Amino acid sequence: MKYKNVTIIIHDITKRAGTERAVCNLANIFIQYGMYLPKIISIHSSKGESVYLLNKKVEIIHFGIKKAKNKFEKVIEYIFIFILLNNIIKYNNIDILIGTIIGINIPLSFIKNKNIIKIACEHFNYNAVSKINMFLRRLFYQNLDAVVVLTLSDKENYYFTNNVKVIPNSLSFLPKKKAELQSKIILSIGRYSYQKNFEAIIKAIFLIKEKCFGWQVRIIGDGEEKEKLVKLIKEKKLEDIVLLIPPTNKIEKEYYNADFFVMCSHFEGLPMVLIEAKSYGLPLVSFDCPYGPSEIIRNNIDGILVENGNINKLAEAILKLIENPELKKEYGNESLKDIEKYSPEIIFYHWDNLFKEKLCYFQ
Repeated sequence: MKYKNVTIIIHDITKRAGTERAVCNLANIFIQYGMYLPKIISIHSSKGESVYLLNKKVEIIHFGIKKAKNKFEKVIEYIFIFILLNNIIKYNNIDILIGTIIGINIPLSFIKNKNIIKIACEHFNYNAVSKINMFLRRLFYQNLDAVVVLTLSDKENYYFTNNVKVIPNSLSFLPKKKAELQSKIILSIGRYSYQKNFEAIIKAIFLIKEKCFGWQVRIIGDGEEKEKLVKLIKEKKLEDIVLLIPPTNKIEKEYYNADFFVMCSHFEGLPMVLIEAKSYGLPLVSFDCPYGPSEIIRNNIDGILVENGNINKLAEAILKLIENPELKKEYGNESLKDIEKYSPEIIFYHWDNLFKEKLCYFQ
């Protein structure tokens, strides 16, 4: 069987974020399990490598396009992406093109080469973009061969096209052992941003701080709201409980040392941190935000889903696991029971089926 050339297009593969990690995982499993040769096109970077593990066989092509700052520049950016993609297609043998965000997927829809499969992969939920971009989706996504979304809930938003597939992001690997759940550590991971809403966990801990003796909350990340979080921690006098930890390349150690994982996002696509935490056998506590947590957490089986934005209920859920070690252990054991569906092999199976379906149609 002849190898097929797959090109994944992303804004900036050198950044440390969820989409970048998912793209690296996807490229790796294409090489590991299938007859696919992946390349990555990085739109805004001029040089550099991924901060995440990436197979050395995966070539990175940097476009170096300046990031748009307004709507006019965004139109120019779309045009540049379209022109450069056509040049890449002209001089490279490409079978499959995969975009990873609406600003790439729209130019992708204008590619007229009938020998190339064009797939939009949405790493954010449908409502996480402007109304203009929602309109552009409805206008242009029907020109694509497939639209891949991360959750069944989000699929319902794409009623205007019949080419939608649900394929979750893949774990990079399945851990060899589970966390022991004995360190009195609450873990949370993500960018210090409005979306991730780490203020909520700080406020929740403040409500129960008298019952958190000996416990530590480790929030691992960095970002534009760091100073705001530092100020809030000081204001609530939680310096001895809540710690802001810089990003680390040894994140598996943090998972192994944790007792349970908390996520407080306002919105998500499919939160990889919850899936990763689950793979280590951690109980989960999360706001039931759109979208993802309700498809990862089996409420009161392997974790607790909390009414979105409710700080009091979040505090209650955290305290429930602090005060009930046997329940914590039970949830942790249950976490491992349905994690296989996010394994690299299973996720590859879904992508491989999609590619074969489209390739058969093209032949």
